[in-house]
Amino acid sequence: MKVTVRERVILLNALPKEGDILSLRILRKLREDFSFSDEEQKMFEFKFNPELGQVSWDPNCSDVEKEVEIGVRGLEIIKETLESLNKQKKLNAEMIGLYEKFVEKAESL
Repeated sequence: MKVTVRERVILLNALPKEGDILSLRILRKLREDFSFSDEEQKMFEFKFNPELGQVSWDPNCSDVEKEVEIGVRGLEIIKETLESLNKQKKLNAEMIGLYEKFVEKAESL
C-alpha cells in the first residue's frame, strides 16, 4: 500500500504502544516500515521543534509516497486504532484521509 510522508508521520504517532506479543511484533515491523531512512530525512528536510514537540518537513515532499507491504493483521491493527480514535472522538483533521483509506475503503471491499 502506498503511504505519503504525512500519513507515515501520523501513523507512527497513532499506532498503539501496548498489546499482546503477536501484535507488538507486527507493530514493531509496521514502525520500521513507516520510519524514515537517513536518506529520506535529508531529502524531506525533517526538522524537530522541541518546544512544540512537532516534526516538520519540506511541504513540497508531503505527497511523496512509499510502497509499504502491510499484512492482514497489520491492516486490522491500523483499522482498529483509527476506529478507536473515532469512537473516543480523538481523530483530528489530518487523520481524515487515513480513516478513509484504512477504514471506509476497507469496509467497501
